[in-house]
Amino acid sequence: MTRQDFETVKQSYQSYMARYSDARGSVAGAIHVKLVHIEQVVHEMKLLVEALYLDEFDTFIALSIAQLHDIARPEQLVKYGTMKDADSENHALMAVRIIKEEEILGHLERDEQELILTAVANHNRYAVEDGLDERTLLFCKLIRDADKLDIWRVFIELDSQPESSEAATAFFGLEERDEVTPSVWQAIMEGHIADYRELQTRCDFRLLVMGWVFDLNFQHSLNRVVQQGFLDTMKSRIPLTPNVENALKRIETFINERTQQQVAIS
Repeated sequence: MTRQDFETVKQSYQSYMARYSDARGSVAGAIHVKLVHIEQVVHEMKLLVEALYLDEFDTFIALSIAQLHDIARPEQLVKYGTMKDADSENHALMAVRIIKEEEILGHLERDEQELILTAVANHNRYAVEDGLDERTLLFCKLIRDADKLDIWRVFIELDSQPESSEAATAFFGLEERDEVTPSVWQAIMEGHIADYRELQTRCDFRLLVMGWVFDLNFQHSLNRVVQQGFLDTMKSRIPLTPNVENALKRIETFINERTQQQVAIS
């Protein structure tokens, strides 16, 4: 894939998104948050592919995936008034449909199209689907890491304005209570991400998101988490019960083992 191919993808993306420029109210605010997020995911993807020394061909495939992964968010917000897939549709599969309907990848070779579509479809799954070849799996892992790295930023920014409509949308309407559901911290202790369906409070959501470190695929991504101080900021918004403290120590140990740094979530 060439730079010009990527520019064509980007132009098609921008033309499609322009259809939602007249959105109003809380939907408009949420769409703006997502548009900024998409551009930041592209930025995170650039940093990641540079760290991995991917060639130019694969770099532009990766950037195209980042550009398109959340293209369905405006339609989801306008149609359903939420970004919660469980209460609407799977936004990744919506994105695949939109990309096909709009023929955004029509100028690419068939194998490039399928690779991009598969990565987009897998970016929000609890786990990547089985049976993928190593090359396709690589791009699925790339977008999953780049996406998480910026979602941490988004959540921290919105958490600083908890009463805003954008924060309510991002936190799926969960209540602000100083409680953490046992299954959420237990998942952390077991070294995996909690089940979204079990979230009951915003504190649950914060701890679940901190547990995303277990699903990161590249050393660069873990280094970015440490450098940006994401976990420290989120910790300050969670009640530090003994069980939560143990869960945070589990995360610290995981990061220390993987990065060979002495990290303390303070």
